[in-house]
Amino acid sequence: SFGMTSRRGVQRLHPNHYLDLMNWSPRRHWPTAPLDYHVYPEDAVEVVSRVIKRHIIAATRRGPLDLALTGGHDSRSILSCAREQLDRVELFTLEIPDNTGRLDVELATRIAARHRLSHHVLPYLPPSRAELDAWLWRTGSSISEPRGWSASFAYSSRRDPRIPEMTGVAGEAARVAYWRDCGAGKRALTPGDLVD
Repeated sequence: SFGMTSRRGVQRLHPNHYLDLMNWSPRRHWPTAPLDYHVYPEDAVEVVSRVIKRHIIAATRRGPLDLALTGGHDSRSILSCAREQLDRVELFTLEIPDNTGRLDVELATRIAARHRLSHHVLPYLPPSRAELDAWLWRTGSSISEPRGWSASFAYSSRRDPRIPEMTGVAGEAARVAYWRDCGAGKRALTPGDLVD
């Protein structure tokens, strides 16, 4: 949140920003003007889909693309955008040993079977404490949520880094699924609301 990291004097560069090396300061590259809030959702979906499709085409130009498939809306949306490139896409689901992980595997397997798609379930390999500590060090202690922390290591430690990967990570943030109802419209959000 707010660019904070676990290192004093080190801040995270937010999405839609770049680092201006002339004066070593962050600069927003989008949006640079007020957003047009009169856009119909259907038009916005078309624009976003077109951008995702372009990324998928670029990623598959020289070889295969690993695409994470779970039971979530986001990975299924990306899969639908990959429709024209499916012959170059390898779907995978990490078999995380919890209820959400089991549901992800079940739904992803059904989706792949129904549409005759290439899909692999990757068995979960629990990382050692030393491996988790090394992962934390490499990521600047940015991944502390236990499920994602161990799953990220279990997957990334065995994948081929030459193959591009696409996931639907953090798409839920756009749907504000995690915001509590604090009487929006009745009172302004406070810093305390944001921290909570």
